[in-house]
Amino acid sequence: MITLLCVVMLISVGVFIPKDSLKPTTSQIDPIIVVVEPVEEVNYKIIPARITCYLETGYNMANGKYPEKGWVATSDRTIPFNTEIEINGVIYKVGDRTNNRFDKELLTIDIYWEDTLESCLEFGVKYKDVKIYE
Repeated sequence: MITLLCVVMLISVGVFIPKDSLKPTTSQIDPIIVVVEPVEEVNYKIIPARITCYLETGYNMANGKYPEKGWVATSDRTIPFNTEIEINGVIYKVGDRTNNRFDKELLTIDIYWEDTLESCLEFGVKYKDVKIYE
């Protein structure tokens, strides 16, 4: 496009360029090198879960850290701490465990909630498929 524009401009000022000189030769073409890096395979499983939220308790989580945004507690004690769980496109990390009384048949995920009690209650209980990254 730029070459064509230059030719038009040169012709308009009275300069003629032979048509053959516009064709690039192999010495005029720079090779393009494309480096393809291997893509890391991401393993995850999708499972149904019961999702709730909880507010600050004043205690550290089971992983020893104080709860903050981005952490969740799970009822499944086989999921290691720091495992990433995706809920509605948001990534959380497992840092705590829920009470043993929760349903053993369905994974319960309790999202640490930094907002008000009212908004936590408004969130309520949701049932969704979640991604658990391995």
